[in-house]
Amino acid sequence: MMQFFISGLVTAVLLFCGSCKKGDKVTSYQIPKEELKINVVQSEASRLMQQSVGRSLEAEAETNTIVAPNWVAPVGWAVLPSDALKKGNFQVKDREGRSVEITVIGFQGNVGGELANINRWRQQVGLGPVDADFMKSLATTEVDGRTAKLIDIEGSAQKSIYGAILERDGQSWFFKMMGDAALVKKEKENFLKFLESVKFTK
Repeated sequence: MMQFFISGLVTAVLLFCGSCKKGDKVTSYQIPKEELKINVVQSEASRLMQQSVGRSLEAEAETNTIVAPNWVAPVGWAVLPSDALKKGNFQVKDREGRSVEITVIGFQGNVGGELANINRWRQQVGLGPVDADFMKSLATTEVDGRTAKLIDIEGSAQKSIYGAILERDGQSWFFKMMGDAALVKKEKENFLKFLESVKFTK
C-alpha cells in the first residue's frame, strides 16, 4: 500500500514539473512562526469555549425547572412539542418547502456569557467566532420592559439566525429563529412582534 502511495506521489510531482515552462517563477510564502502559533492557539481556545458552553447547556437542561413566560404566537407559527430545554418551540413553512424553527430557551445564570453563545449560534450556520468588539454593533429591543440584544447572523448554505438574548433577574433567555435565510428574513417582523408579546410572571 505504501509503495503505491509513494509511486503515485512521485508521478504527480513529475507531471507537475513537466507542466512548468522554463523561466516560470515559483513563488513561496512563509508565515512567521509566531503568527502561526497565535492563530492556532486562538482557534483552539475558541473550539474549547464552544465545547464548554455546549456541555454546560446540556447539563443545565437536565435539571432545568425555570418557568416559561407568557406570549402570543403569530398566525402561521405551528406549535411544536416543548421539553425541559425548549420552553417554546414553533415552526414556519412556506409553499416552496422552506422552513424555520423558533425556540425559546431559558437558564439560570449566564451559561457562558452572551459572546460565547453568539459564537455558538454562528458555528451552527457555518461561521467562525467573533470577538468582544462585535457586541458593540448589536441592535437592541425591549422584552417585557428589559433590554435584549438582537442577533442577526447570515450564515452559509442559505441558512440564517435571527434572535434575541435577554438577561434578567439572574436568568438568561434565548429567543432564536433559525432556518432558510429567505424565510428568516420574511419572518423578522413577526418575530419582533412575538418578542413584544412576551410577559414574565411577577
